[in-house]
Amino acid sequence: MGTKGNAIFIAIASIVLCVAIINIAGSGIGLWTSPSRSSLEGREYQTITGKNIVGNFAKGKLQNKLDQFFADRIPWRDEVLLANAELQRIGIRTAKIPFGYDCYPAFFGATNAVCEKAHALYKQPFKKSRYDKSHWNDIGKALSKAVKNNPSVNSWVLAMPDSSELCLASPLMKLVSKSADYDYVYSKIAGKLPEKINFLDLGSEFGPDGLEAYQKAYYITDHHWNICGGADCYSRVVKALGRTPIDTSNYYLAFDQQMFGSYAREALCDYIWDDVYDIDYEHSNLSILIDGENVDYSKVDVVGTRNGKRFEKKDKFGSIGFHTGNLPLIEYENLDLDESAGSLLLIGDSYTNNNDRLYAETYKHVYSIDPRYYKGSISKLIAEHDIRDVAIVLMHHTLGRKATAKCLSR
Repeated sequence: MGTKGNAIFIAIASIVLCVAIINIAGSGIGLWTSPSRSSLEGREYQTITGKNIVGNFAKGKLQNKLDQFFADRIPWRDEVLLANAELQRIGIRTAKIPFGYDCYPAFFGATNAVCEKAHALYKQPFKKSRYDKSHWNDIGKALSKAVKNNPSVNSWVLAMPDSSELCLASPLMKLVSKSADYDYVYSKIAGKLPEKINFLDLGSEFGPDGLEAYQKAYYITDHHWNICGGADCYSRVVKALGRTPIDTSNYYLAFDQQMFGSYAREALCDYIWDDVYDIDYEHSNLSILIDGENVDYSKVDVVGTRNGKRFEKKDKFGSIGFHTGNLPLIEYENLDLDESAGSLLLIGDSYTNNNDRLYAETYKHVYSIDPRYYKGSISKLIAEHDIRDVAIVLMHHTLGRKATAKCLSR
């Protein structure tokens, strides 16, 4: 081995030895456990092993991994981050007084804002310049191909959820010039759709004065809708497909502790939180297959917590009432309905995670796929199961992804 090789070997060996000592010593005196998890940020702490040291060294990423590793091992890290963000907010609140703004950044450089009046967190809207013509053209081509490849489908419905980065009711819309709001995105997509697709307008009720209505349908600390918003979308979609939805008006508090969504984590804000609601209805006898294996419906609904403060579900932090999560294919069969109830292909993302079970109350069979992860052919799926109704419920970011275009084209 040459001099250069010896130097690299000694450097890697020294790092491995140093990390091992730090891990053992830190764990021994109770400063941290390894591996561990940040409930605040909803992720696992960075870990360092001999194997990934060599791999990351070769890729030139070792320094960043080590920086994150040591930052993650600061004692009481979550509390330190929250305290630092709050100190910055104190200064920002003071500075905003002369200008009279109700919204202000969650901390210096944050893309989230705190709105004191609404007691909510909002995401900074994107500008229209973020999108170009090819973005909208690609969406139109993918959807046109899906319709062309599946002539046996009688009804197509597309529903695009709103979110605080698009919502006209967001107070940030007045502060960001040339923002890409819901109406802008809706109009661009509508102009590219084939005639056979019925495009539902879900955002028009959340106009500039529609903040109260928006907060009833969406979480105030997260970009997703709550079960109220999800159930409303379900009702509107099945009506557009010529079906009668079940009654989803009976809500109840499903979780008696605070839930902190993605906005709360990104904003390092733990004094604004959400309540988690669910819908009370008479559940049908459902058969659920995930990855080809039967799932006990009662277990799908189980809510658990990793600590007494933040919401957990099936070991996925911030799943906010989801009954499943970002899976390639979920198959529902309603054993209380006969085959005349038909089949539905539901193409969705995280926005359908909390309401896909509702569609299973209306159809005999529901095939719920996530185009980001599903690698099969939707044309074959439609043909094999004689599917005549297709509902696409996707956030516009998901709708514009290459993975979605490939999925719709297969």
